Amino acid sequence: MTTTISAMDAGEYEYYGVRWVEDDLAIGATAPVSRVWVDGDPTDEVLDGACAVQVRTAQDIEHALAGGSYMGKPVLLGCNRMSYGEDAGEIVMEDAIVLALVS
Repeated sequence: MTTTISAMDAGEYEYYGVRWVEDDLAIGATAPVSRVWVDGDPTDEVLDGACAVQVRTAQDIEHALAGGSYMGKPVLLGCNRMSYGEDAGEIVMEDAIVLALVS
């Protein structure tokens, strides 16, 4: 978790989020955009960025990790442009960069 907090403390980005991914993403990679889901199924429609749970502090990260039933591995993303998603606490991060693997 120390690496994750250090990445946020660097303050390089305006927005941070935790996203769960099934594929291995290298630190520094651009996160793939998310798809629109309808009734629990993904559609062919893509969003303007990667969906994530917005975080601002270490406590936010711990809360996100404890509160989700997401599949895959959590990664910390950073970006400078975002919009709000449909779920509580969800943001859509445009051109999001993988900053750290969260454990």
